[in-house]
Order: sequence, then C-alpha cells, then structure tokens
Amino acid sequence: GSYRLLQRLGGGGMAEVWEAERTWGAGVTKIVALKRIREDLLGQPQIRSLFLDEAKLSSRISHANVAQVMEFGEVEGRPFLAMEYVRGADLDTLLQRARDRGRPLPLDVATFVMAEICRGLAAAHGLRDEHGASLGVVHRDVSPQNVILSWAGEIKLIDFGIARARDKVTQTEAGVVMGKFRYMSPEQVSGAAVDARSDIFSAGVILHELVTGAHLFDATSSAA
Repeated sequence: GSYRLLQRLGGGGMAEVWEAERTWGAGVTKIVALKRIREDLLGQPQIRSLFLDEAKLSSRISHANVAQVMEFGEVEGRPFLAMEYVRGADLDTLLQRARDRGRPLPLDVATFVMAEICRGLAAAHGLRDEHGASLGVVHRDVSPQNVILSWAGEIKLIDFGIARARDKVTQTEAGVVMGKFRYMSPEQVSGAAVDARSDIFSAGVILHELVTGAHLFDATSSAA
C-alpha cells in the first residue's frame, strides 16, 4: 500500500511488526511501526477478529504513555495497523542489561518508569464509550516486553492484542489463559474473570523487578 517495509522489528503469536515508511507525496514521509497478521494465520477468522479488536481499542486511547495508532487498513487481504514508532528499547532489554552488570536500576529511574506505566494503564482503564459507560478495558499482558523507553525519555505502553473490553468482537473463553505467566495475577493464571486490578498486580510484579533487579516469580518452566 502506502507503506514501504524497512526492517522487521519482531513478532509474536499473532502478528509481526515492521519499521515502515509512509509516503504522502511531495517528499513528505513518516516512519511508523507497522503491525500485520502473520501470513500463516490469515485464514483463521478468530485471529482476524482479535486483530480488529486491537485496532478498535488502541485507536480509542489517546495518551502520552500509550503508543498511538495512526491507521488501520488491509492490503491484498492482509490487515495492518500503523502505529507511532518509538525509537528506543523495551524495558525487558534495560532490565537484562542491569542484571548483566550485577546491579538494579537507580531507584529514581525505577519509580519514574513505574509511574509512567501506571499513567498509561489509567488511561486504558478509564476508557468510556459515547454514553459515559466504562468499557472495562484490561490489558492482560502488562510486562517489560510491552513497555518501550524512548531515547528521549518517554515511556510507552504497547500491544493491546489480547486486551479485554466490554465491546470486543472476540471474547476469550473461560479457562483460556493468554499473556506471560511470570507477570500474571493469580486469577489470570487460573483462567478466571479479570478486571483492572489484574493489570495493577502485573505492574506491581514489574515494580519489584525494577527495584530489586530480580524476578518476583521465577522457576525452570512457565507452568511451574
């Protein structure tokens, strides 16, 4: 379409993310993060529904601590989501560097990062529809991999791919667990219903890791 793919930034269970250049003409361009469904999953209706849910939900959140959605579309039958490209590194990378050096992050840095994460979460949790009713948004994957630190000092929450909201097309079946076990609340691990408190629990797990440099929950396997 209007985007030129530059380099693959990463991928997950549902989609892949590329650094891409958007051209409007007359030499006007912009670098974006372009997310699209993995080619091998294009034939699965549920994956398409999840992707559409993410686009609808993410586009509603307008906050400095949440990566902004710029465009949603489809090219040759492959849906894509163009988002703000944040130049920087994810929090997981920063924590790993700190562990490699054998010391946790400075306390003022840790608390600043955590406060910014909480502001982004508050924006998502406080989202309401046109009638003022809460949408009941729960991110469900609050983890260091989904927090980006820009070189300019901004903290951005990303990836609402498995978020839960009242008006989603695709609802997770009871007992189905999605997310990263190490950062989940007990109710999310057990497949029970979750609300915003589950995200706050996950944020607390991240805070422990930021302050101590160690994982709060650690084992030899995800199941353990």
